[in-house]
Amino acid sequence: MKGKSFMRTILATATVVVGLNSPAVELGAPFKDNMVLQRGMPVNIWGKADAKQPVDIRFAGIRISTKADAAGSWLVKLPAMDAMKEPQVLTAGDAVVSNVLVGEVWIASGQSNMIVPLDGDANRFRDQDGRLLASHTQRSDVRLMTTPSVMATTEQRCWGKSTVKWMSVAPENLELQDFSAIGWRFAVGLRDALDVPVGVILNAWNGSRIEGWIPPEGYAAVGLDPALPSAVYDAGGYGTPMSIWNGKVAPLAPMAFRGFLWYQGESNCNTAGYGPNRLGGITQYAKLLKALYGGWKMRFGNPDVKMVLAGLATWGNGNEFLMNEEQQKFADSEPNAAMTVLNDIGILGDIHGSDKARVAERMLSLSLQHAYGYKLNAESPRFKSAKANGALVTLSFSNAKRLRLWNMREVALTTNFQLAGSDGRFYDAAIENFQVYTNASGQTLLSKGNIVGSEIQLKSDHVLQPKFVRYLYCNRMGNVFNEMSLPLGAFSAKIEPTRAD
Repeated sequence: MKGKSFMRTILATATVVVGLNSPAVELGAPFKDNMVLQRGMPVNIWGKADAKQPVDIRFAGIRISTKADAAGSWLVKLPAMDAMKEPQVLTAGDAVVSNVLVGEVWIASGQSNMIVPLDGDANRFRDQDGRLLASHTQRSDVRLMTTPSVMATTEQRCWGKSTVKWMSVAPENLELQDFSAIGWRFAVGLRDALDVPVGVILNAWNGSRIEGWIPPEGYAAVGLDPALPSAVYDAGGYGTPMSIWNGKVAPLAPMAFRGFLWYQGESNCNTAGYGPNRLGGITQYAKLLKALYGGWKMRFGNPDVKMVLAGLATWGNGNEFLMNEEQQKFADSEPNAAMTVLNDIGILGDIHGSDKARVAERMLSLSLQHAYGYKLNAESPRFKSAKANGALVTLSFSNAKRLRLWNMREVALTTNFQLAGSDGRFYDAAIENFQVYTNASGQTLLSKGNIVGSEIQLKSDHVLQPKFVRYLYCNRMGNVFNEMSLPLGAFSAKIEPTRAD
């Protein structure tokens, strides 16, 4: 009996040891409890296991078996799924992710203006009424996650020892008061518009330059040797080429998602460029945006990924209008990209405006129009042409049925338009076709900024034969809007004569 009892003890111990040493399967970095998977497109699920180890993946009645490669990596594609509001369980071997929904997934990226939180101690580095919103908003099917800030010289598959978690929008989740105000508002607004679960990943870095966000494939796509971007751009710090991609973004790839919000450019808003090669400034920005978009499209395996850019708000740099033109140049060249104009909501002297409600609403409206087919007019008015009839210049625009001008002191009706003759000297111009009305005393008065029709007529007493026109080429706030209260972006153009000069 003593021998049999001893053998049973040995067997039991062996069973425990085998159980402890059984090969474990790991899921990729973003696969955590409470997450949202993308609907309507194949969904990549990946992770690590022992070399050649079989892996069994299950989700919502779907079962796929695969085998890890020689390096222990594995990846499968779940078929495209409809939205799922009921929580599901995702398993890969012995790895389990609970409370998973299926809906729309977006990434909110860029620099500090994307990071500005719902609430905070700083006077302006916070949303104006974010804490009030967070105190009563309950959306259990809106899930938010923040990635750790990690830079690396080589591409990473996880965020080291940093842990991430998805959290639902609820008053008791106080940590979410530190979440991006733009990302939070966008997520809640998108969920309410589409009535499906929404997940937003905050993937931004204070003060970062665009060069750090671009993967090597992006540099190659615009004709730069991906092995030598540091020598080309000499960005340094938060702009060292590929550094942020390697440490912060790569662990997310190749996750399926609909699109990304991009609010960045302040750290590249320099006309002279950076380093001994004087590159990476405003004149390079459209090219770098192309590299960013192309690189993310390739690395996430999503050829139709949407991109919504936030144009720079005015804060007093003096070059915002040039950067906004470069951003618009890229948006015009890429069918899957759109840009919202923010030149009316900045704070002169503070790079961080706290009015994130209008930023999020404009980015959301563009997303609904471009990514989801909503019949909206979410585009800002765009300059089309300028024609002169003597000293009078008529400007025409797209995306504008009506136009209006608004100032803090409306009665002044100060414009940001300027005209120049062949000498290239610009002078402030006045709008000639303001709407007028007659008051009860029979006096004819201006109507404080309403413009007749969808065109603008300009004149300057200093320019009798106008050849050039520009708007917002000055350290001022945008103040011309269309019928949707969307601001006109900065522009400069030659003027076409309508009769012989």
